[in-house]
Amino acid sequence: MTARRVFRIFAGLVLLVIVAFAALFASVFVGNRKLEDGAVLNGHALTVNDGYVGIFLLPAGEGTYAIIDCGNDREGKAIRAALEKRGATVDAVRAVFLTHGHPDHIAGCVAFAKADVYAFEADAPLAAGSIAAKSPMGKLAGKQTAKTATVTKFLKDGETVTVGDLQVRAFAIPGHTAGAAALLAKDVLYVGDSLTSKPDGAITDPPWIFTDDLAENRRSMIALYDRLQKESVPVKTIAFSHTGALEGTAALGEYVRRVR
Repeated sequence: MTARRVFRIFAGLVLLVIVAFAALFASVFVGNRKLEDGAVLNGHALTVNDGYVGIFLLPAGEGTYAIIDCGNDREGKAIRAALEKRGATVDAVRAVFLTHGHPDHIAGCVAFAKADVYAFEADAPLAAGSIAAKSPMGKLAGKQTAKTATVTKFLKDGETVTVGDLQVRAFAIPGHTAGAAALLAKDVLYVGDSLTSKPDGAITDPPWIFTDDLAENRRSMIALYDRLQKESVPVKTIAFSHTGALEGTAALGEYVRRVR
């Protein structure tokens, strides 16, 4: 076999791998409801699109804020710009609530030195980069040490954290990661990557390639929906980290009925 033929075979294999990965990522990110930068949820929380992941800026009274996740940019340029438009700096952010510990949700936390960082304990090692995610992609990529965050306060399932005049209730929803959280504030339910919204208003599973345990994730979402219904918890909007928000809980109910 000539060197030229070997090179052609090698180049073909490389191209095949690239095409396969492109098709995989297209199946994950294409065909979803658009995450709208600047969208205001329930007249309260501002959506900040940090490239391809949402950060949610929540007023907490007297010029202070809390945020849901910190985005993929270690410098936090998008969230800094949003704060500057409101005459504030990163020091005005008193609390960061993490939906989970994946790098694209925690990288910007280093910008908020004066904020407490809240998450469920199970995801603290993931956020710190001391363990790898258990998802297929996580096992392939290994530990992520370039983008990390230190969790300073652990959440408990069902507890309500008060930040200024803002109350944030945390629900444990393991599956996407071991310490994944749903966070409820001002009647908006933030579910991180644990669910995906579609243009027609439907809700689907999170991308399997980034999810630790899809079956557990489904069980968690069923339990969360049942809990919200049983406790008559008002939810006016459901917010997703990579896709656009949906009004009400009808789509969540339909999703639960499909996967139950």
